[in-house]
Amino acid sequence: MRGSADYKREMARVGTDRLLRRLSQGETP
Repeated sequence: MRGSADYKREMARVGTDRLLRRLSQGETP
């Protein structure tokens, strides 16, 4: 898959952003 490394890095960044947003709102994962 072309750019698989960039894809994984982007997904990791998005996942972390969602997790941080949940934590900032006081929600449990």
